[in-house]
Amino acid sequence: MPEVSLFSAGVAASSLFLFVIFYLRPFSPLDPPQPVKGKSGTVLFVSTENHGQINVQLAAVQALLERYPSLDIHFASAQPVAKLLHRISSSVRKTSASFGKVTFHDLPGLLPMQVTMQRQFGPEVMKHFRHEPGAKGSKQLNKIAQASMAPWTTEEYVRIYNQMTNLIHEVDPALVVLDFAFRPAIAATHKSNRVHTFLTPTSLIDMLPMVQPQASILWKYPVVGTDFPFPLPWRKVPENIYVAVRALLSFAFMADLAETKKQIAQCGIDNAFGPLNGTHTSWIMQNMLQAGPTVDPIPDNVVCVNPIVFAMVPAIKQDPELVSWTRRTPTVLICLGSLFEYDLQRTEIMGQAIKELLKRTDVQVLWKFGQENLMDDAKAVLQEYIDQGRVQIYKWLSANPVSLLETGHIVASVHHGGANSYNEALSAGVPQVIVPMWTDLFNHAQRVEDIGVGIYATRGTAPEWTVNGLSNAFLKALDGERRA
Repeated sequence: MPEVSLFSAGVAASSLFLFVIFYLRPFSPLDPPQPVKGKSGTVLFVSTENHGQINVQLAAVQALLERYPSLDIHFASAQPVAKLLHRISSSVRKTSASFGKVTFHDLPGLLPMQVTMQRQFGPEVMKHFRHEPGAKGSKQLNKIAQASMAPWTTEEYVRIYNQMTNLIHEVDPALVVLDFAFRPAIAATHKSNRVHTFLTPTSLIDMLPMVQPQASILWKYPVVGTDFPFPLPWRKVPENIYVAVRALLSFAFMADLAETKKQIAQCGIDNAFGPLNGTHTSWIMQNMLQAGPTVDPIPDNVVCVNPIVFAMVPAIKQDPELVSWTRRTPTVLICLGSLFEYDLQRTEIMGQAIKELLKRTDVQVLWKFGQENLMDDAKAVLQEYIDQGRVQIYKWLSANPVSLLETGHIVASVHHGGANSYNEALSAGVPQVIVPMWTDLFNHAQRVEDIGVGIYATRGTAPEWTVNGLSNAFLKALDGERRA
């Protein structure tokens, strides 16, 4: 079955909107009347289908079905999400004596992020998304964020807004759980004056520096898109300020956004891109307070939780043959997210780095490689080790990555640095090797080194790769695993 794991967090809304929503639109209290109470025990989840954001909502739905079967749960999203919810419900029915149900509501015309980005950047989206960390990459980072803040046409925005307004009236939820990048749904929820919460895969230090006192976003907390350590060294403060100010100026003069807001307002929607934080708003954020950097103070309306992971069923039930293979000897899992696309050069570099790893250790490698047109090239580099049974390469993993991490057979997780990938490996206690190429992926790459749980593989060359950079990172992560 297709993997249900992580969407590339840097390109998923959770990372692309981070700069825009929180730096241009910092927490600003609204003052609406008392909220509509809604039906007791009724909750409505609303999300785009982007895996980087939706996985935490799916995990929450699964937990509620198992533990609170009396709840009336609804989920609004794009049609492909219906299949995921069906699988979750089926899984819960098999493992729980009592269980609830979830009702799916289709939002017709809700497009995947890949489609909206291709509409703006053309078919080779990846070439536009990759950028260097810090000041050198800030110009491209801002272009990405600008394009991502309002990916809908006026007609699409208004249609989704009206659909959500009608759905909220129909379902009458006591609580709406929102994807913070899904602005039409947020506007409809605000207009309907409903109690709501934002459930996000991102951590406090990525989301909340802007609301910290003493302008500490400038001198204490690394700005998104940089690979600076925390606390921020004084030598990095000038560059951190430069990146932050350049982003604010870029967003403050977004002519396209102003025109979009004007057109939407002419349709009767005056809060299209208003403040996110209101009187009846709460936030649920992933943050292990004893396992990494955080912010201080934490706002009263923010709830911190441990990593939220979405595994559904154990890997042994999804693919017993693959799990049996991983059990043979320590296994390195390489999975760079659902959106990332290899080209021939990166295919050969990764293949050669894996080859060097296999020459120097006794591990085996499970490589999730999504480019079918380059599959023969990937296999050609590693054919010797494929024949020996030490390498398996799949376009899709029949067992989702988080369930494989939870088997205990994976000794290193090589990933792109998305929030879900980071949290899943952290939760499973698996060393991480991060190969970042855009936005907050750089922050996660630095963070695993700050807290001693992984390696930043491409420091000094990102977003480009080298064989030595990757292979040395693999070996260093495994060396740390042996010493642990």
